[in-house]
Amino acid sequence: MHHINLQQNTSALAGTISIYQLDPEAGVNYLQILIPLAPFPYLDGEEDTEVMLDWVDEDLLVGSKTERAHARLLVETEISIYVGGAHNRCSVRSFRLHQEDALRYSVELQLRVHFSEQGVGADEEFSVRSLLTDRREPPG
Repeated sequence: MHHINLQQNTSALAGTISIYQLDPEAGVNYLQILIPLAPFPYLDGEEDTEVMLDWVDEDLLVGSKTERAHARLLVETEISIYVGGAHNRCSVRSFRLHQEDALRYSVELQLRVHFSEQGVGADEEFSVRSLLTDRREPPG
């Protein structure tokens, strides 16, 4: 099976956090975290993609709740990397998000990328560190 070797072939670039509400009456905010990856060789060309975390309940990322977020992220968060014409599911091994200031967060992820589920390649571990810009207006 083909080995993509993300850890050796690419690195995380600066990303973004976006907030949205599906049902404003419920008052639940969700975050989408996008972390672009530097282009890397794939088959006969280059792959240009990103790590995408979607449907992250914002309450999991506030204050001391961040430490408890890991278990819920495993079940409730959609994480994927688009490679080889497929969205490749990722399992979260660890997740840390730290607010640097009103508009910036640092993030560290340890992922297991399930390339074999889509026939793209062998499954592999991938560690990501990035600085994220919050697309919301700063408070106050």
